Amino acid sequence: FDTFKYMFTKGGFLGYLTNSLIASVSATVISLVFGALGGYALARGNFKGTKHISFWIISTRMAPIPAVMLPLYLLFTHLNLVGTMTGLIFAYTTFNLPFALWMMMIFFREVPEALEEAAMIDGCSKFQAFWKIAVPTATPGLVATGILCLMFAWNDFMFASIFSGHRTQTIPVAASMLITQQGIVWGQAMATGTVIITPMVVAGLAVRKYLVQG
Repeated sequence: FDTFKYMFTKGGFLGYLTNSLIASVSATVISLVFGALGGYALARGNFKGTKHISFWIISTRMAPIPAVMLPLYLLFTHLNLVGTMTGLIFAYTTFNLPFALWMMMIFFREVPEALEEAAMIDGCSKFQAFWKIAVPTATPGLVATGILCLMFAWNDFMFASIFSGHRTQTIPVAASMLITQQGIVWGQAMATGTVIITPMVVAGLAVRKYLVQG
């Protein structure tokens, strides 16, 4: 308990925790909003090339992180986003959004179109049918996708180590700094591991019903 007290008082751990929360939650919300809209469009769209677009989207998620690091770094440097919270959020979104699009497309395809058609007959617009019928029906998929996107962002080390700055470092980066040439600070390392794991365990238990359905 003395280790936890030191970390949250003199160790500056609260700042790392805040950065992780802001970056991971923001990236998850952005990915869910655009993922739901894009996934619905792909699920209900009758335009040509839907399958090709779907594969192209998920193929960007298949790419290994080191393969996109240099292009992203050059782009973020040009836009002055390296070392900023905005840049870190965008970096997380680049990998979470394709995953969210693909997942939501699959879940919206399982929602019967007859429900939306009935709502539009009763006077709903296309967007109202999406918001009031399709989204609530696909809630298990939305929650499952959100939790997985949150876990990806929360646990990320690669993006955070490159695109974060001194004031925007996250918990995984802080944990890596406990391993030095002189040795490992075991007390703080174990405490940090506990703090990293606990929120995701709690979130998973809270929505486990939706995760199983998703």
